Amino acid sequence: ADGGDDKGGAKPNPKPKRSEKPATPSPSTMDTGKGDAYIPEGEWQSMDISGSGAKSKRRQWFEDMVRRVYGDLDMNELERIAMLSGMLFFIIGGYWLLRSCKDPIMTHIVGIEYIPKAKMLSLFVVLGAVYVYNILVDRYPKHQLFYIVGGFYVCLRFHCDDAIAPHHGHGQCGAAPHAGPRLD
Repeated sequence: ADGGDDKGGAKPNPKPKRSEKPATPSPSTMDTGKGDAYIPEGEWQSMDISGSGAKSKRRQWFEDMVRRVYGDLDMNELERIAMLSGMLFFIIGGYWLLRSCKDPIMTHIVGIEYIPKAKMLSLFVVLGAVYVYNILVDRYPKHQLFYIVGGFYVCLRFHCDDAIAPHHGHGQCGAAPHAGPRLD
C-alpha cells in the first residue's frame, strides 16, 4: 500500500521523463526576468567573507562576555546600550572637566572671596530652575519643550556675552581692555 517491496523498504523515486515539465520553481527562487532571483527577506542568509565559516575567537570571546554581563540581547538592544553608555561617558567627562575649571575661572572673574557665596547661591538657583522646568514639562509637549529650553540657553549665552564683554574689552567700541591677572 505504501509502494514498498515485500521486505518493507521504500522504492527509490523514479527519474522524471524528458517529456515531463520540471516542477515550477518556488516563489523564493523565482527569476525576476533580469537575470537575478527573487529571494524574500526572511530567506536571506549572511555571507561569510573570510571563508572560514566560524566566528573569530575575539568576537566569540566578546559576545560571551556581553552575554555573561547583560544576558541574551539582540543587536538593537546592544546598540542602544552602547549609545546610552557613550552618552553617560561624555556627560560625566564634560562635568569633570567643567568642575575642575570652575574655581579658577570664578577666581579670575570676581575674586576668590566670592566663591563660597556663589556656591550657596547656586543651590537656590538650581532649585528654582528645577521647579520651573517641572512646570514646563507639565504644560508643553516634549518637542516644544526642547525649543523652549534651547532658546533659553541661546538667550542666556548672548546675555552673558553682553554682560562680560565690557569688563574684558571684547566686542565693545572704545572699551578699555581688562587689566586683571593673566592665567598663563
